[in-house]
Amino acid sequence: YGISGLFILKLSEKYNFTSKKMGFVYFLFICLFNFKMVITNIRCPLGTSIFIYTLYNDVFNKTKKRWLILGYLICCGIHPIFILFILLRLVLLLNKLTEKTLYVMILFSSVFANKIFELFGKYTNIEVFSYLHMKMNYYLNFWNVSFNDKLIIVTAIIQISVLVYYLIIAKKNIIKYSMEEKFYKITLVFAILTISSYWNFVLFQRCSWLLIFFIIYWYIYIESLNFQKSKRKFRIYEIVMFVLVIFSLGSYFFTYQYNVLTF
Repeated sequence: YGISGLFILKLSEKYNFTSKKMGFVYFLFICLFNFKMVITNIRCPLGTSIFIYTLYNDVFNKTKKRWLILGYLICCGIHPIFILFILLRLVLLLNKLTEKTLYVMILFSSVFANKIFELFGKYTNIEVFSYLHMKMNYYLNFWNVSFNDKLIIVTAIIQISVLVYYLIIAKKNIIKYSMEEKFYKITLVFAILTISSYWNFVLFQRCSWLLIFFIIYWYIYIESLNFQKSKRKFRIYEIVMFVLVIFSLGSYFFTYQYNVLTF
């Protein structure tokens, strides 16, 4: 939560948010991030906060590259899922493909990822690929999800929908070749990765956690624009965020997720 707060602080400073607005956005983040997932899967939420903070600085502040490398290495040491995320970041960095080709490849990548890891581990003797292959096999055992887990899936789908809606609004205002445009493409790639991992519940769940940070970023970006000129007291994107928060809180407090913590 501290690292996530630091991420929101950096965004607030960049887009000239007041301390009151910054506190409100942090409250939104608290409402969106499932507390049960934090205490039952601590490695991934912790790594996610470090990864997004490192990624943000990677895009908007490249003056301290050695700290960026250290941040990414720490993520890999916390949980193997971040190896996949960092490989995706490298693909974006070195990408020579057209955007549409890249998006299609990512959309189908998770289906073949396990086989690719298996082949790399077999023919290169690099243990990390064999380990990833083993973890993917382990994740596949979670395909038969319970009713309660389906609620988590529904929540993630709603989060994806909200993020896509924010991206549509933001695209109309992003300056070409700006850092925002670069971060927009990164966000879109991770959203597509999340969609493509739907067949694998555990992978889908972990990818969807990262989307919360992207939702927060684009909410702040849209808020920073000159939408305040509108005479309407509530704007549509704010109502969408409010609905997402209500659903997230409801799916947490009124289901088994909160009940399992009352011990």
